[in-house]
Amino acid sequence: MTLKPGLNQCKFFVGLAAALGASSFELVVGGAIAPVLAQTPDIPLYERPSYNNTCRSSGTSAITLYSNASQTQVVRQLQPYTRVTLTGVLGQGIAQIQQPALGWVRTATLLANCDAGPDPGTPVGTCYQVVPAEMQVRTTPYGAYLATVLANESVYATNPPQRQTTSDGRVWLRTYYKGTTNLGWIAETGTSGLGMNLRRCNP
Repeated sequence: MTLKPGLNQCKFFVGLAAALGASSFELVVGGAIAPVLAQTPDIPLYERPSYNNTCRSSGTSAITLYSNASQTQVVRQLQPYTRVTLTGVLGQGIAQIQQPALGWVRTATLLANCDAGPDPGTPVGTCYQVVPAEMQVRTTPYGAYLATVLANESVYATNPPQRQTTSDGRVWLRTYYKGTTNLGWIAETGTSGLGMNLRRCNP
């Protein structure tokens, strides 16, 4: 049988695939049956308006933030005791959050106490204010991004203070930010120890 190229040929191959029992979306291409990858099933979601803009704590362990409800695309890790804000959209064992970033988290370890914090063995120390227009908070010096703090925003050193100096001479200070439950590292100085990004709060 001679086939005309184009649409007629495509119809022939699809029809042949159906005749062969290719029920799982298979196509006949070049005489061979090529399977098409199955799509990720939809995740049933629902909205609970009373949860919109309510907060939770990420809990005692780091949790993964995903960009989709299927939890196939990772955005980043949220550190223990990170304060998160819900959108009110929920699924089976998952919730969408809008702060500190938009995405999806698993709810198994979330705590209803938004102000849950680390063991009191790491008490709050000296208060500092941010000097530049904005500074990034990281998991470790030059580590993963956690949050941004703005000029004149207060952060608190641990007690006793914990500092690290990286190979470029920059001094990093471990601080509580956006309250006294989130811990991260902020560059206290520029490279070679020059400049000051933090100043002591007014008494």
